[in-house]
Amino acid sequence: MAGPAIAVGDTNKMWVPAYYRDVLAAQSRDMLVQLVPTLNLHTDGEFVWYDSTFADIQHGRAMFYNSIIRLGTDTHLPVRNIRRTDFGYIVDCVVSILDRHNPRHPIFPESIFWKIYQPGDSLTLYLHLDGDYLDIYTANDIHVGTFIRVGREFITQYQRLIRHNTNDLTNVIWPQRADGSRHFIPPIIEIAPAETVEETVAISVETAINAVTEPDAEPNTMPWLAIIGGVAVAVTATVFIARRKK
Repeated sequence: MAGPAIAVGDTNKMWVPAYYRDVLAAQSRDMLVQLVPTLNLHTDGEFVWYDSTFADIQHGRAMFYNSIIRLGTDTHLPVRNIRRTDFGYIVDCVVSILDRHNPRHPIFPESIFWKIYQPGDSLTLYLHLDGDYLDIYTANDIHVGTFIRVGREFITQYQRLIRHNTNDLTNVIWPQRADGSRHFIPPIIEIAPAETVEETVAISVETAINAVTEPDAEPNTMPWLAIIGGVAVAVTATVFIARRKK
């Protein structure tokens, strides 16, 4: 693969869909299934949607490596070429033949990207970086979606909200554009006096975030500089891209 030599970036952060910000700020996990209705399709008397791994943060996290882009749990895009630009990156890639056309739980259901592109199709992506925001477009101007770069506290509290329907937004740092602006008003947090604050148990990031690897995984390369890899895979210098089983 041709392209620039790219160093590792801040491994304490992760790219996730921008609507995760709205779900967390509203402190409403039900908002997630309103935005991605397919997550609630398999609910029955013994199973609820928020117990599924498809509903936690791995559903929408995006990871960018020199050899592959992963969007959520269902989309893998092997990279052929990377070009740095004044707005971000231009990436020539292909839809993995191991993926399925029109995946079960697309991370941006409103985008026609998953309906148009099929396994084996070649495409060019334009990655527009703006501070903690990343917009991905195809060369034919299809908007794949908007991602935000979030830190460990955001990740931990989002996981707590989805799994346990509770969280604490006190120390969450909200994403910003390069000029410092935001597209929403962060919730107002009233901090109780120290003597009245109840002790809470935080879920560790390593426990909360499911690893990318599977037993039949194969090693791959390092994440890009500005396009930061997932927290769960940052503990080693080797990344694993899982083979999907049909």
